Amino acid sequence: MHPVIEALNALSDETSDVAGLTIRAASRGQTAQVEMVEPVGSRHSLSISTDADNRRFEIEEGQYFPLSGDRASYIHWFDSAEDVLRFVLEAIGAQIASRHVPAEKSA
Repeated sequence: MHPVIEALNALSDETSDVAGLTIRAASRGQTAQVEMVEPVGSRHSLSISTDADNRRFEIEEGQYFPLSGDRASYIHWFDSAEDVLRFVLEAIGAQIASRHVPAEKSA
C-alpha cells in the first residue's frame, strides 16, 4: 500500500481546492479513502486496501443517488499499484470534469 498512499497524498495536495473531493490516505495506514460529492448531493466513494494476504489490492466502490435514493456497491480487484492509481485517477478526473463542464456550457 505504501506507493498508493504516497501517490494519493501527493494527489490530495494537488487537488485540495477541488470542491467535493476528499482524499484520506494516512502515511502509516493500510487503507485510503476517496470521496467525491456532486453539487446535487450524489456521492461516490472509493475505499482502497489490500487483501488479507497482501497479494492484491481491493477497491470497494460505493455510490449514492439522493434524488432516487438508490445505492450501488462494487468490489474491484487489482494486481498492481499502477492499476489502482489508474482507476482512482479516472474517477477523480470524471469528478473534476463534471464540475467544470456545466460552467463552460453556460458561458
